[in-house]
Amino acid sequence: MSRLEEITEQAGYALYAGSPAEFITSRMTDLARIREFLISIREEGVQRRLRRVFAKNAGFIAIRIIDVADQAEALEWLGVAYRAAHRADDSTVKSWVAGYVGTVCACYSRSFKTGLEAARMAQSAGTRHPSAAAVLGHLAEAGVQARMGQNRAAMEAIHNADQMFSSLPEAETAADGYHVTEYFLRWHQSNALTALGRHAEADVLRTRALELPFSRQDRVGQELLHLDAAASKIEEGEVDLGRELAAAVWDRLPSEYRIGWLPRRVSQILGSIKPVESLSVGCVRLP
Repeated sequence: MSRLEEITEQAGYALYAGSPAEFITSRMTDLARIREFLISIREEGVQRRLRRVFAKNAGFIAIRIIDVADQAEALEWLGVAYRAAHRADDSTVKSWVAGYVGTVCACYSRSFKTGLEAARMAQSAGTRHPSAAAVLGHLAEAGVQARMGQNRAAMEAIHNADQMFSSLPEAETAADGYHVTEYFLRWHQSNALTALGRHAEADVLRTRALELPFSRQDRVGQELLHLDAAASKIEEGEVDLGRELAAAVWDRLPSEYRIGWLPRRVSQILGSIKPVESLSVGCVRLP
């Protein structure tokens, strides 16, 4: 049991280290092993521990699926993770999963009501003391509110995330896929600010996120920040520069990332260019 928990912890630290396909395959193998133990070991305490590591592995799969698949598949895996956490009677893991449900709804700009409900459930983890899951909940709410055009509510959520993050104990900021690093904080804050059209503020936090060493591990996240910069330039009237930044992201992407979130975002950005503006834009090859 201890070895399974150790493997799961290591998986969290390696969340963005390899390709999504390799990572997801490894986690599926771990889930199969955990299922075998769930069948053969009936002791209640061990069952709870097994279901907790099952939930975390399913959650890790969902996080990487966000990068390369669609909302429905990501939410399906988050549902698997939530049910396992519920059976483990682990409120912290449930809050962590709920935070990612909110994040998925924000990232795909769909199911906003579900996203807000999940974000606020995650926030409840910080009622008694600062919690990484609660920070995630505030960031998820910021993303949803920003895409709904709710400037005041989004800014309040961004501020709340910042305030709670500053109070987190060091263990809650580990880069283990289960807590919140400064990179994760600045990424989501800058993304929400971009969605609000507050480009100067977004630029500052985006620059900070890209300065942090962890950005070099998160290939999809790093490129999405560059795409946010492209979107900002287009909204500010620098259409050719914005188009060039988006095209540069696309041109340097390896094939495994030319599905899922990144091509959707490139298409979204280029689709925002008005016909008159696009006369000098040329074209970008998309799948």
